[in-house]
Amino acid sequence: MHFLRSVAWAVVLSLPGTMWAVEKAEQTGTVVTVERKINSRVLGYVVNSPIIREEPYYEIGLESEGFFFLGQYDPRTPEEELPDTWAVGKTLRMRVRGHRILLERAGRSEAELTLLKHKPLSPAGETKPKAR
Repeated sequence: MHFLRSVAWAVVLSLPGTMWAVEKAEQTGTVVTVERKINSRVLGYVVNSPIIREEPYYEIGLESEGFFFLGQYDPRTPEEELPDTWAVGKTLRMRVRGHRILLERAGRSEAELTLLKHKPLSPAGETKPKAR
């Protein structure tokens, strides 16, 4: 009986901690930066000349609850424009799920961004790193 109880506790304690992790609820964030960038993808080579396709993407910086988030949004088509609500200075709903940011669009739908950076904001007034 003692052996079975020990085995049961060993199994329970070896389960990943993410099973009990609570995902953070919806939060509000302020758009700080929006940059349109281009990835150049090499599709192949013809007589030592690369065939390149340019794929646009957007890097969107957000501040929320004392943290800075940088996400990458890949539009479905090269001509797709960002929603007007994603302009610098606008406040919108967001959720962070692992390596993804779910960002509010018009009509209560959400767009998925890949989380590139996540860091705490420096305290107000602190402009230089502290000397040691």
